[in-house]
Amino acid sequence: MDGQIDRKIDPDSSQRQEYFKDTALGLVSTKSFPAIVGTADMMLKSAGVILVGYEKIGSGHCTAIVRGRISDVRLAVEAGAQTAEQFGQFVSKLVIARPLANLEVVLPIGFRLTELSESGNYSRLSNQAIGLLETRGFPAMV
Repeated sequence: MDGQIDRKIDPDSSQRQEYFKDTALGLVSTKSFPAIVGTADMMLKSAGVILVGYEKIGSGHCTAIVRGRISDVRLAVEAGAQTAEQFGQFVSKLVIARPLANLEVVLPIGFRLTELSESGNYSRLSNQAIGLLETRGFPAMV
């Protein structure tokens, strides 16, 4: 083998890498759930993004998570942050350009969650545990 390592190639990995190449995740946190609903609404109206979901992180703090093309996510996050500030509820914001495909282990942002939810089969992941660390604001945790 001339010193080369024989690597098994995941046929889906190139597809995942291509999918995430020009995408981003956007997160905006607020101090209350009603504020995050209004914030997420403005994020969706301001750019072509998809709402991944909401995370309630305790003490009333909530985070809206969107995904889409990098430029759209940047616009959506700015619009969401401005809206949250108008409510007096803004905590933090974050844009993750070209997130790693394996970030889907923490957040439902990629193909794996879709595969698991559509297959209806038992998942080997259901026997595993996750360690948690509490932070102030969901974006800081990510």
